Amino acid sequence: DEGALGRKVNKDEENAESTPGLVTIPGHAAAVDISTGDSHAAVVTSDGCVWAWGTFRTSSGLWAFTPDTQIAKTPIVCYTPDSAG
Repeated sequence: DEGALGRKVNKDEENAESTPGLVTIPGHAAAVDISTGDSHAAVVTSDGCVWAWGTFRTSSGLWAFTPDTQIAKTPIVCYTPDSAG
């Protein structure tokens, strides 16, 4: 799943990637919107932050999720209202 589920998955378990599971967003803000793609997911939280996980693909293969992370297996904050400029 390239981290798109936002949780650890044992691919050897039957239906592991198709069984819903809890994704924990750090902090106490509630998820108010979600976006998903082939290999990633993202949420906007009630405090205005954007959290994302998974990876991004191009026709050339994997494209880095962040400069330091190719695949984010758990949610990482990508935007906070304080970072707007």
